[in-house]
Amino acid sequence: MLPAGIGCYALARYLTAPLVRLREAARNLAAGDLNARVGLSTGGRKDEITDLGHEFDRMAGQIESLIQGQQRLLGDISHELRSPLTRLNLALGVACQRTGEQATKSLDRIEHEAERLNELIGQLLTLTELESGQRPIKQEQIPLADLIHNIAPVGVDPSPRSWSRRT
Repeated sequence: MLPAGIGCYALARYLTAPLVRLREAARNLAAGDLNARVGLSTGGRKDEITDLGHEFDRMAGQIESLIQGQQRLLGDISHELRSPLTRLNLALGVACQRTGEQATKSLDRIEHEAERLNELIGQLLTLTELESGQRPIKQEQIPLADLIHNIAPVGVDPSPRSWSRRT
């Protein structure tokens, strides 16, 4: 009986070990680890579980490649937009010096829009850096009481008992 129990245990471990590795790799990939792979070595195994592990690894590689390509594209677009925007700002500065009062209002509007575009490009670059892990995310604690005090009108009691319920 003991040898049969040991044999059954060994067989169960042999069958379930690749599934456990597959589950862990799937969890890691879902958590954002793009390097998660099952890495099942065939070790003489030629079954559906090993094939599934290889397909998972191939899928994870393609997802990693696509996401890295997307991040590269966003970074490239941001950098490529910065050059014409810089030239636009220089031309705007020259135009402001050469024109009279009539064009100043329109040029001010163009300058404002160029600044907004520059800010959006900066935010896009920041997002790309944060997603790629090039820049660590800074966390800061914000005192909730101070935040509520800044948002709530003066004279309003911020305690929960003063809130009215709407149903």
